[in-house]
Amino acid sequence: MKRRTPHMVRAVLAAVLAMVAVTAISYNLVALVVAASLYQKLVTIALAVLVAGAGSYCIQQTMAAAFNGLQNQMVVVARNLSTWTLYALLLVFLLQQFGVNLSGLLLGGALLGVVIATVSQASLSNFFAGLLLIGIQPYSVGNSLRLRSSMAGGAEYEGTVTDVGAMFTTLLTAQGETLKIPNSAIMTAALIVGQEPLQAEIEVEVPPSTALEPIAEEIRARLQLPAGAVVLRPRTFSLGDQTRLVCRLEIRSRRPIDSSVLAALLESTVGRGAAA
Repeated sequence: MKRRTPHMVRAVLAAVLAMVAVTAISYNLVALVVAASLYQKLVTIALAVLVAGAGSYCIQQTMAAAFNGLQNQMVVVARNLSTWTLYALLLVFLLQQFGVNLSGLLLGGALLGVVIATVSQASLSNFFAGLLLIGIQPYSVGNSLRLRSSMAGGAEYEGTVTDVGAMFTTLLTAQGETLKIPNSAIMTAALIVGQEPLQAEIEVEVPPSTALEPIAEEIRARLQLPAGAVVLRPRTFSLGDQTRLVCRLEIRSRRPIDSSVLAALLESTVGRGAAA
């Protein structure tokens, strides 16, 4: 409750500020303060911008207070739908305050809608893909997700899902980077869901005669990880001036791995395995 209180206070203050501006517009209080008609229009526009900004901020803080600390999939769906609904209501309210004929706007907006849809195909594609992902739920917040999409040039991305939004799905990678993947790219991607999050991915060079399985097993035991959490696979092998074997080490765990501890462990373990 304590963590929600600041959001609630800011939401109330923003709502009060927006209502004051709306009252000034509705009752034409600007005319009582400003005499010139040109300045009246400018002040009215400024008040409208203030209402839009304060209303948007109020919605953001209200959603932050309502869903603070809640991260499961149904919460994400409810938060996104509630936010978009409130934004739509705010827009309708602003249009009504300025006397816009909504029925005429809807009748005359068909052609404009076609033009906007043509121009913003990518955004609409992401939006509808987001609705499908929210509906079918192939993954949820907290899942580890690996994907490869032709729309992203065949690149492979992996991380823990932290948010499923209307336009993007947000991943947190093992390196601490935040990735926002367009939902339309995810709809056409090959997905691997449910693995433990990738905490480390390192290339290690060892002599060709090195036994890889004992090294992986020792790293797993010393990091106190479950079976299968550490995988050491050969990637490249060259026979040039100097024979060498390059392997990729993958560590998957719900628990973060300290990079300095892992570096020291690799140095001792790989060196000992190579000597053997």
